[in-house]
Amino acid sequence: MNMNDVIKSQTLKERLGQIDNETICVGLPCFTDAVIESERGMWRKGCAIIETYPEAENYNGKVGKRSLFVVATNIFSWAKLEKETGRKDKSIKAWVRLAKQIGKTEDDFMTWAEGRRTEIAERFDKKTRSLNRSTITPELPDGKYRIIYADPPWFYTDHPQHSEEGIDQKTILETHYEPMTDDELCALKVIDIAGDNAVMFLWTTSPLLERTFPIIEAWGFKYKTSMIWDKVLHNVGYYVSVRHEFLLICTKGTCLPDVPKLMDSVYSGERTEHSAKPEYFRNLIDELYPDGKRVELFARSKHDNWDSWGNEV
Repeated sequence: MNMNDVIKSQTLKERLGQIDNETICVGLPCFTDAVIESERGMWRKGCAIIETYPEAENYNGKVGKRSLFVVATNIFSWAKLEKETGRKDKSIKAWVRLAKQIGKTEDDFMTWAEGRRTEIAERFDKKTRSLNRSTITPELPDGKYRIIYADPPWFYTDHPQHSEEGIDQKTILETHYEPMTDDELCALKVIDIAGDNAVMFLWTTSPLLERTFPIIEAWGFKYKTSMIWDKVLHNVGYYVSVRHEFLLICTKGTCLPDVPKLMDSVYSGERTEHSAKPEYFRNLIDELYPDGKRVELFARSKHDNWDSWGNEV
């Protein structure tokens, strides 16, 4: 049996899974290569869908209340495709749109990728970032802080499985923020601005959890416990629909709360703009730690009694 016969014998769900396994962005030499490889995987999935269901290329139907009917019949619908593949209809539509935009041959993709590289280079000048990081990120503030609150600009592209929606999802590809690699985050001298006895509240996500601990150690802290923000609305994901984020609580030296009040470790509140965190957590920190100098790292706005550091303030 030749390769074409093998491909034809696969179900669409199996083909999409194979493409995911073959889309490897880790270890590529630069950010642009990782983005292109991730988008190549999305394009391949879109082509596979159109090859299996040519109607998808021109179909504009929406999943709605009648979706159970079309799933039970042979009528094409995104709901039917969603059930067959186990993928979200928003992801499927994004892949199909990308395949329609680029074309169906490898030459089509290579031509598109040349223009895409130029676009990415204009948004993320890797050379400038590495040679002169200070033009993007200011120096850390002087002084010693007892309370540190941080929401790092994580570099997600090494992990395409975190996002199935690809070009439609609000990610760093739309320049919501300038991402930093794990090495760049570790190199920040947070350890120098933390007091001998300090507490740090650090945001991370489920796919990035393991990558967070070397950064905590590099910054001079030890992990103690965590809180969870339940964002209520379901989000994308590869294994499960990830609708929560972690707020890790870490200490340097000894820094128990000033107010001995056990707060609930789970907070439920719908997400708003991209990456914005509920003010509930800042207020909680102020309540538990009313005393001491405090700073927010990677801040987007200024707040009373807080120093703010980052390239957006």
